[in-house]
Amino acid sequence: MGPSYTLISMRQNGLWLISGIRTVKKQLGQCMPCKKMKRKPMRQQMGELPQDRTSCAPPFTHTGMDCFGPYAIKEGRKEMKKYGLVFTCLYSRALHIEVLNDLTADAFLNGLRCFIAIRGSVIKLYSDNGTNFVGAKNLLDAGAKRCLCDRGIEFVFNSPMASHQGGVWERQIRTIRAVLNDILRQSSRLDSTSLRTAFYEAAAIVNNRPLGAINISNHEETPVTPNMILTGRKEPTVPPPGDFDEAIYCHARWKRVQWVAQKF
Repeated sequence: MGPSYTLISMRQNGLWLISGIRTVKKQLGQCMPCKKMKRKPMRQQMGELPQDRTSCAPPFTHTGMDCFGPYAIKEGRKEMKKYGLVFTCLYSRALHIEVLNDLTADAFLNGLRCFIAIRGSVIKLYSDNGTNFVGAKNLLDAGAKRCLCDRGIEFVFNSPMASHQGGVWERQIRTIRAVLNDILRQSSRLDSTSLRTAFYEAAAIVNNRPLGAINISNHEETPVTPNMILTGRKEPTVPPPGDFDEAIYCHARWKRVQWVAQKF
């Protein structure tokens, strides 16, 4: 009932405390049953988002990246492995995928240059401590020193053994890999060109997802998607032309890719 009621009850029972109200408050503050009944439940304090996640900047100015795969392909009679390199914009949550022949620093730099040629320059690149990423940073640092100019890209690596710090791009990889693994396992082997097209189709589909909550009651409201930010258009990406089934899928390579995109 509180310190005042407790102190009055004690005096009515013939007990007189020196500095009574202060003593009662101290004892009630140490009472565990009172704490359980009166204390409000604790709430988890969430940390603030990094500035690169909230700053208004052109798409892919601050980008997270990682590799995934491998995927088995077939060139003629030769079978080989290819990997995917995913770039995620930290601000617009847009996605871009490139195909890598292997996980070396040389292959990564080729994929990075293709990405920059299509999407524009990058200020910061976030990634884990993969040997290809660290080796590429060292190569760029050495080239910048020889040319006496700034390379223009800042590499930011996660802490070692802390993959949770890259949750922004790890979640995107899960979205793509979970679907492509099942689809490509059911189909015959694609070649390198078909695999690249399949990656682009998958990225276009993922970029059509809404970025915020959808108001179901308002049917005229168009949700904002990463493709709107990249292209400046409200129209979604053109879907695969026609309805492809497995019977047609086996005859032409471009139909194989469209079947994969349709299943995705």
